[in-house]
Amino acid sequence: SNMGLNVVACGKGAAQMATQLHDSEALIPVVFGALASRAARSAALPAFAVLTSEFHGLELPEIPLLDYLRRIEKYSHCSPACFVLALVYIDRMAQTSYRFEVTAFSVHRLYITALLVATKVNEDVVYDNAHWARVAGVTLEEMNYMEAILLKALDYRTFVSSETYRV
Repeated sequence: SNMGLNVVACGKGAAQMATQLHDSEALIPVVFGALASRAARSAALPAFAVLTSEFHGLELPEIPLLDYLRRIEKYSHCSPACFVLALVYIDRMAQTSYRFEVTAFSVHRLYITALLVATKVNEDVVYDNAHWARVAGVTLEEMNYMEAILLKALDYRTFVSSETYRV
């Protein structure tokens, strides 16, 4: 169920990129690189040291980000396109408020929530939020809450053009 939201229309280039990422097993390292560089930029800015949002944990997650992304890939069973869409959603959220900037304290929760939404928008068959909560290591209530916050931050604009996707 895609909740009545627009389904992403991927152009030939975008689909080819997603296929290449998946086939080359480069998907997770590419996503990791994008997220880790954003978190590192935030860490260099003193203002972000005291930043809090609904996605921030009280302490750093025990599982390293790369391992977390591999866990998500293993248990989400979603297409490579969704992994890219999640990055687009995180970019859009950060543009709406500095509170949603990626930090070491928020990156895990931000990414899995964005991926959950990307999957609901883009895939025909999806897991329920209870499954995603187990994968994320959070309660169902937290997962539902973070999904609602993400959708509100995006103003429910989940459509991603093929031009945006290719960038």
